[in-house]
Amino acid sequence: MTALVTKALIKLPPPQLYRYRYECKTISWHLKVPEAASDYYRLNLSTRSHSLMAASAVEEVLPPHLTSTSEPPPLFDGTTRLYINDQCPFAQRTWITRNYKGLQDEIKLVPIDLQDRPAWYKEKLYPENKVPALEHNGKVIGESLDLVKYIDTNFKGPALSSDVPALEHNGKVIGESLDLIKYIDANFKGPALLPDVPALEHNGKVIGESLDLIKYIDSNFEGPALLPDDPTKQQFAEEMIAYLDTFMKNVLTSFKGDPVKEAGGEFDYLETSLQKFDDGPFFIGQFSQVDAAYVPFIERFQIFLQEVFNYEITSGRPKLAAYLEELNKTDAYKQTKCDPKFLVQLYKTRFMASS
Repeated sequence: MTALVTKALIKLPPPQLYRYRYECKTISWHLKVPEAASDYYRLNLSTRSHSLMAASAVEEVLPPHLTSTSEPPPLFDGTTRLYINDQCPFAQRTWITRNYKGLQDEIKLVPIDLQDRPAWYKEKLYPENKVPALEHNGKVIGESLDLVKYIDTNFKGPALSSDVPALEHNGKVIGESLDLIKYIDANFKGPALLPDVPALEHNGKVIGESLDLIKYIDSNFEGPALLPDDPTKQQFAEEMIAYLDTFMKNVLTSFKGDPVKEAGGEFDYLETSLQKFDDGPFFIGQFSQVDAAYVPFIERFQIFLQEVFNYEITSGRPKLAAYLEELNKTDAYKQTKCDPKFLVQLYKTRFMASS
């Protein structure tokens, strides 16, 4: 079961008292809603699904790669463009993110031929002259991990972080449950969502302020979490992304030696990491920024090690096998996969050529 964030249109009812009861924990407040009962608002809801599906399952035809003889698109005309190369793992991270969030119409792909790059790409668009790069709101952003976070934060669609639910309203998306409570309270008519009247007498002291009370009750009494912003998952995700460079370096270095011995520990690390959470087959349960960051390299390492060294990285690693099986059901990822023959030849030339 994979935790997803799915889009739903909900019709909000008239103002009424909502009571949330979790065994020994009960908190009540008036939920304010729009004045007109016919108003509809999009709300991201946390739900469960047996498999991870892309927002759009329609296969996309990749435009031709632009070369040194290609004219540039109409730069900075308000169109959002993601400049990629379909064999680049760093670009693939952002491509997966864009697909997963269902942004095929909002973010146009512009493939660049890295062996014959257009001069205008460096001179007029991105001085770093690398992919990926995102042209958005009159500026260009690079660096793949930064772009994964940027696309996840600044565009609508399912979240790749564990900060759900989120509210899409007036052209922006608000996440973090406490921020959402404040936002709804401030931006919609109706009774105060969390009026400054409750107080709790406990262990010889009195706690006031409704948000402080929610946190206090949630932390000091038994029962399911009321506000499941999971700091453990957030911390684990940050640790995994921080380790990514080490993972890549150790595996790539092993190509000139014995990958089974020298890189086996890195794939054991993935296997162990996939056992951390049991609410889904991905690194933090649901598909996240961690998966978008790691999968382009796991994909390439699996292909290369199997083809050149007859080493299957999933052998004896059932969690990793299940992880890759689930990924291969994911349209957001499947459409970005590299060309195996091109990849093997590239890695042989780059990492195994004699000094």
